[in-house]
Amino acid sequence: MFGRRKMQRKLVLVGSLVAMLLAMASVGRAEPIRRQPTGPLAPIQKGWNSLTGWMTPEHRSSSADVEDPVSLSTSATPSPKLYLAVGQMYERGGDFQAALAQYQKALELSPNSQEIIAEVARMYTRWGRHEELRKNWDGALARYQKSLELDRTSIDPVLEIARLQTSLGRKDQALQIYRRAMQVHPNSAKLFNNLGTFHAQRREFAESITAFERAIQLDPTNIRSRNNVAIIYVELGDLQRAFTHLTAVYPEDVAYYNMGFVLHQKGDDAQARRHFITAVHKNPQFQQAREMLAVIDRKLEEEAQLARTLPAPAETPSAPAETSPGSNWWQRRSPTSGPVASQADSRPRSLPPLSRTTTRLDSQGEDAPLTPPSSPSQPRRLPAAPTPGSF
Repeated sequence: MFGRRKMQRKLVLVGSLVAMLLAMASVGRAEPIRRQPTGPLAPIQKGWNSLTGWMTPEHRSSSADVEDPVSLSTSATPSPKLYLAVGQMYERGGDFQAALAQYQKALELSPNSQEIIAEVARMYTRWGRHEELRKNWDGALARYQKSLELDRTSIDPVLEIARLQTSLGRKDQALQIYRRAMQVHPNSAKLFNNLGTFHAQRREFAESITAFERAIQLDPTNIRSRNNVAIIYVELGDLQRAFTHLTAVYPEDVAYYNMGFVLHQKGDDAQARRHFITAVHKNPQFQQAREMLAVIDRKLEEEAQLARTLPAPAETPSAPAETSPGSNWWQRRSPTSGPVASQADSRPRSLPPLSRTTTRLDSQGEDAPLTPPSSPSQPRRLPAAPTPGSF
């Protein structure tokens, strides 16, 4: 008797394994054996019925609150969060139309959900950036406007509209957008950082510094604003104030390195070299500072060799140096400066931002405005476009 029961248990196990293999080959088509299991194959039939009975839609419909994890075609009513998750999956894949369809289904189930509405607004903002990559400027502006209509509390679509208007050459419209935004978002550090960059592009340095200082007042740890205002102070020749802002957010060796890098970008290699040397003295393991020292020393040596081979030029009135106050030195990128290569991004940026790490420069986040269209470092240039609706 004991041996017979043991054999039956083995047959049930074998039957279950066979059923599982068959089910893997024909999911959704498996049908339970309807007749009452009898005879020597009864254990196998019993295991088959147990497994296929669980897999059939008839069985799943017996529990109203259970959702099919791989399909929305289930008798249970899917939750809004399920549609939201599926929409986010489509969005990550770049299929914004499919994502929007899923978000609309979520809103049908929960029309007053602020979480879903905010997610749809963010989706439109991301969709606008995607349209910019496709050079569809009107489409991008239309999606930013839709995002703003859905969520008036968000600053992101406002900044995107102002940034794109600036890049399209509509700077007066962009300034009006910034001014209205300051009335709605008077305590947004992100807004004042972008406003400061906007004024810097127009060489309105006093207004630029005021905006950056306001952003820093609202958020003293705002690295982007500290970087940008430091660059403006270097442009104006006030190295002490520039260095003060950098040491507020960086270790001292990194602050010296970043000052050296900005001076190198400006073309003042003598000052840059002194700052890189100090960075190495502060941190002998600072490899990037040593590399920049080698770059500058090699450049100075090449210039000295070239000067020895050329005849002395006749004295003529010297033209203003490109690095004199008023030149757009921050728009240039030195081909020999390694750290600036890390600024590659899907959208151009305004001022050469300094590193958030201890080693290299970094690209700014999505809230940073674009560079002026004349910048040679841009991956693309925005052409003029018909004026669409604006913020």
